[in-house]
Amino acid sequence: MTNLIKAIILKFIRRFNFQKEVLTELLDEPNYQAAEQEKQEIVFQYIDSIIKANKLNRALLLNTLVEVSSDNKLRFNVPELMAISNDHVGMRMLVEGYFEKDLLEFLGKTVFSREEVKNGIALDIGSFIGTHTLYMARYFKHVASFEPNPHMYKVLEANIDAAGVTNVFPLNIGLTREEETLGYYKYDGGNQSMNRFLKQGEDASQYENFVKIGDLVLKNGNEAISDLISKQDLSGIPITLIKIDTEGFETDVLMGLSEVLTNHNVLILFEGAELKKARDIMNLLKGFGYTQFVELQEYLPIIPVPVLDEEKFYPLILGSKQPFVFNS
Repeated sequence: MTNLIKAIILKFIRRFNFQKEVLTELLDEPNYQAAEQEKQEIVFQYIDSIIKANKLNRALLLNTLVEVSSDNKLRFNVPELMAISNDHVGMRMLVEGYFEKDLLEFLGKTVFSREEVKNGIALDIGSFIGTHTLYMARYFKHVASFEPNPHMYKVLEANIDAAGVTNVFPLNIGLTREEETLGYYKYDGGNQSMNRFLKQGEDASQYENFVKIGDLVLKNGNEAISDLISKQDLSGIPITLIKIDTEGFETDVLMGLSEVLTNHNVLILFEGAELKKARDIMNLLKGFGYTQFVELQEYLPIIPVPVLDEEKFYPLILGSKQPFVFNS
């Protein structure tokens, strides 16, 4: 429930221009160790105080996903998407409509809408249930969506069908540098976007709350992309963007896509949750001619800044071969 409460508060802050600093103790886990129930009560007391102080309508405030249309009818201002109800991503979707909505809207306006980007193919590697895939489908000529988890893949397919898009190609496979079979583990701690493969010899006991769901085959990325282009008749269309979120497998995936990185002027979006992981990815990409790495925050205002060699969490990093200027 904590993540949902945080998402609700942050949405209220953005919509009604409240100061985020006021909520530091409520949003920052290390600074506030109250019991879960106490935390919820304090949060909603704070929301009620905001409502009273600003003479806001509580029902309107708590139903920010609903709007009144021009013909005076209520309608949802969010896409028709299916989610996992007790999952972090699902909770955020209930509040914001899309997971990482602010970030996606920023990318749509400043990156995806550029002519040289949108007229190509986007690869969503580690697409989970498809929130980013479907947002990218608004812009790109085609989107290839890779999700190895057989359970989440079914939700991905259902979301693609519900959206009625025809430019998305879902594939129930994982990518790596050489074809291999590895154990796939589900994170049982309320955030299945953290599901992951374990490498050969890696000790599963070092990861808390992970449950093995089976052994899955990963395929070489170059071969998988070549097969996709051949089967879908995509020859001649450039690959212009790769979004990759594979929970520690990023360097293996990118090495398997060596031909794509060499032959295409492709932007790379990746998470830098750990400095070492971010360094490894950036060093690998530098070997393929990447020269610029920009940090993007998850919430507004999103101001692209060069990645510094600091011990911190990088929500998202954009890598490019040439200096990249964001659309205004």
